[in-house]
Amino acid sequence: MPDEPPIRVRNGSMTMTLVSSKWESSGRAWQPQDGTNAGGFIVVVEVATGSGRMLGQPVFGREVDISYSDGAVIRFKHGARSKTKVTPKRVLTMTADDVLEYGQPGKGYITGVEVKDRNTSWRCAFSSRARLSEIDIYPLPNALRRNQASVRRKK
Repeated sequence: MPDEPPIRVRNGSMTMTLVSSKWESSGRAWQPQDGTNAGGFIVVVEVATGSGRMLGQPVFGREVDISYSDGAVIRFKHGARSKTKVTPKRVLTMTADDVLEYGQPGKGYITGVEVKDRNTSWRCAFSSRARLSEIDIYPLPNALRRNQASVRRKK
């Protein structure tokens, strides 16, 4: 089965766009219609600079929380059937087949992203709307999962 597509989260009103595929409803969550997630995420934060954007270091985790200036937290988590689940569903609006939104343009901004993996976590905070350009969330590819399994067998 193919991998799930990357998710781009843009600042302002929090806009979550699938690079390819569509969002679908799944119980109390949203999930990409196509592909599977091998068990985690690679997250890259793009910080706005005076001359453009600067990419941060990739961070791996099994769960990603994005905080908004009104206190809301949107969670990306590996769920049942190897699918990414985005919650809470009730506060997110599907504005196009490939776009989920939270908030209203100009009314708030992303204040932080936290990437968690078992007992460790990495956090990046933002004190103003101008500091963050975009958060790229790449579901872990299935090929990488197969490589990790073979490495474990060699030990």
